[in-house]
Amino acid sequence: MDEVTLTLDAAQAEAVSIHASERQIVLAGPGSGKTEVVAALVSHLVDDEGLSAPEELLVISFSRAAVEAVARRVRDAVGRSGTSVCTLDSLATRILGTQAGTEWESTSFDERIRRAAAEVAQHGFDLGEQLYHVVVDEVQDIVGDRAALLLALLAALPDDTGFTLLGDPAQAIYDFQLEGNASLTSQDLLAKIQELGGVTVRELTGQYRARTRDAHGAARLRDEILTGDGVDAVDDFAAGVTPIASVEELVPLVRRWAGSTAILTRTNGEALLVADALDDFGVLTAVRAPASEQHVAPWLGQMLADRAERVIDRATFAALAAETRVPRPPDDVWLAARSLSDARTPVVETPRLAARLAAGGAIPVALTDTAHTSLVVSTIHRAKGLEFDNVVIVDHKARENDDEQAEARASYVALTRARALIARVRGPETWNLRRDERTRRWIKRGRERWQTTAIEIRGSDLDRTAPAGTDLALSQSRIRGLQPGSELTMRFDPRKSFDLPVYDVYSDDVLVGCTSQAFGADLVERVGPASTRKRGYPSWPFLAGARVAAIETVCGPPTGDGVGRWGMWLGVRPTGLLAVRWKDDVDA
Repeated sequence: MDEVTLTLDAAQAEAVSIHASERQIVLAGPGSGKTEVVAALVSHLVDDEGLSAPEELLVISFSRAAVEAVARRVRDAVGRSGTSVCTLDSLATRILGTQAGTEWESTSFDERIRRAAAEVAQHGFDLGEQLYHVVVDEVQDIVGDRAALLLALLAALPDDTGFTLLGDPAQAIYDFQLEGNASLTSQDLLAKIQELGGVTVRELTGQYRARTRDAHGAARLRDEILTGDGVDAVDDFAAGVTPIASVEELVPLVRRWAGSTAILTRTNGEALLVADALDDFGVLTAVRAPASEQHVAPWLGQMLADRAERVIDRATFAALAAETRVPRPPDDVWLAARSLSDARTPVVETPRLAARLAAGGAIPVALTDTAHTSLVVSTIHRAKGLEFDNVVIVDHKARENDDEQAEARASYVALTRARALIARVRGPETWNLRRDERTRRWIKRGRERWQTTAIEIRGSDLDRTAPAGTDLALSQSRIRGLQPGSELTMRFDPRKSFDLPVYDVYSDDVLVGCTSQAFGADLVERVGPASTRKRGYPSWPFLAGARVAAIETVCGPPTGDGVGRWGMWLGVRPTGLLAVRWKDDVDA
């Protein structure tokens, strides 16, 4: 522990040097070294308190991005890759799988959270071993049903099991999700946890992220946010950062800025517009996907999909991981794959692993993608818990019904993602951008309400029942070489289109996917059935503007020999606001 302790300030050391049975809430503003405290705390609990990770120590974080950040920091700081770090959603799945049979497997994520909370409240929970300490990161982001689950978990802990909750009330930006009976705010959660008794509240006071005057100034806004005086303070500060007149003027700047850059928007629709605008100026960028669009890393398919053997032992698995250059600790990947394949012997059965991944549910963090790009477009909410060298905030037009305090907290979160440079840019026009109530997709309307000039395509909108293409080896090779931001071409396929339209998706002239029935149904919701077309119009529109969001390992039905023999192959996840045209005047 000495080596780690030397890097901690006094407030951090106090939060770290606790007995395993202690219970504490650690308030930590952005850049105060919260993740380092988690890493040092894990080291202390294992090395000094004698806990076994992961059996006796559990680390929970709100989002998969935060889980990845915490797991990486723990691994890098203290060389410990066996610590169990998970989201509440994956923990709920684990609880139900252990205690509640199989009835829940076809339910939504939110319903699983509710069922897990009810199960814990009624029967407690048993994860196989005695837990002696639970660490919860980003606790201010846990609201509603997830807050109820966390409260039930903590209340069910034995008296000699401690916990550490870390977070910042000034960054509580998820209360907008609350509806109906799921009304437990993050502030309510912290108050009820303190009512459990024996809970010490501590605060981290340092600042280790900010490198410039602007970044330090953004961090100092926290006091006004906490006292309710943040609206004017945040607006005044944001007005004083570097203004950029347009996305076109932003382009040469982001090309020469050093380090990582995030362009942050209020909504995903705005993020898609900005990505489209950047693409028009020749800048490829990744749009950060929502947590609900989790996917299996492509390297898993590269390791296992084409293997002739259905069963892989640990030594072979490690060799394949090294050959594929898997960017995660091989032990973590092995343990995650091994737990899902559910074999009775110490091997991974690829067909069983593929079937478990195809069934849905939370994907273990160790099997998710770690690919990062130097330039990302993201909503503020999806950038939560992350940090970048440069942050550009897209100007947002406030609406009459906006909660001013919530907007101030969101702006504060955006401003404090930056280590160095902060700027703001005037984004593309949004007068015709809407979230369609029927399909829940972002669309662009025409002058008339019924007109649709663009529609969102999502990462899950390609068919996942079989590998794409007639020459499967060629298609898989092309998919393997694609990068986030690569252009995709969509062509209507009359051979596959019956009641619903289906579009083949190409990279150049190589088929890499086709759209799903769900996408076709949502397109029909917006443009109507083919029978409503006027004379001279095509049955279905031309679509253009799709890009690669990510490459993934797809798991589905086994296909026999060759590609997909075990139910695993490479696929494309698309993104973009697709231009809807009724004349072939674009490359569709």
